[in-house]
Amino acid sequence: MMNFLPENAAHWHLVLNHLPVVGSLAAVLLLGWAFIKNSDDVKRVALTALVFVALVSIPTFLTGDPAEHSLKGLPGISKRWISSHEDAGEFALWAAVAVGATALVALIVFRKKRSLPRWVIGVFLLLALTVCTIMARTANLGGKIHHPEIRTYTPPADASATDVEY
Repeated sequence: MMNFLPENAAHWHLVLNHLPVVGSLAAVLLLGWAFIKNSDDVKRVALTALVFVALVSIPTFLTGDPAEHSLKGLPGISKRWISSHEDAGEFALWAAVAVGATALVALIVFRKKRSLPRWVIGVFLLLALTVCTIMARTANLGGKIHHPEIRTYTPPADASATDVEY
């Protein structure tokens, strides 16, 4: 019988890493729709999506380090690509958490008001676009760890320098 649940941190990381990327894009689309339609229900759903992105970013980031350790010793795995992805992942985590926490505050502050101001949604749309861009960059860097076909070759500054493999 096939096991459908991930069995290790690397597998969990691969499963989870799509949620912040797709979730942030969904939040952008929802915020855009909320801004255009000026619908309170859509505004609340869009802000809730930002909170969701923040929450799923946490386990995604936390499974990254154990995933890195499972790649040691595999051919073609470079510390350089992992380090770039890890740095971007940490930045993406904090960006998502900051925007998600702010969205949660907005949901609480405006819970009794009938309508969230349209300018608030405009600000969150810009913030969500930023988070979405950061998430997409992080995902792209993560893909380069094990997909050499998407890497662009840049020669080392020092001709004697080589890319260190695990």
